Amino acid sequence: MCDTIVALGSATEEDFTLFGKNSNREPDETQNILIVPRKKHDLSETVQCTYLTIPQVPETARV
Repeated sequence: MCDTIVALGSATEEDFTLFGKNSNREPDETQNILIVPRKKHDLSETVQCTYLTIPQVPETARV
């Protein structure tokens, strides 16, 4: 099973539409919900994904 969530622009502080999907899990297995603060990132930062590493964006939104 998996869950998805969408926040349309009218529901966000800066009018952005956000989409998220959690990992696939067994029924009744818990999925933690975290609040991640907005952050400015150094231009040299990267993000490690499952199969590749990508450049980090200059600023991320609070989610």
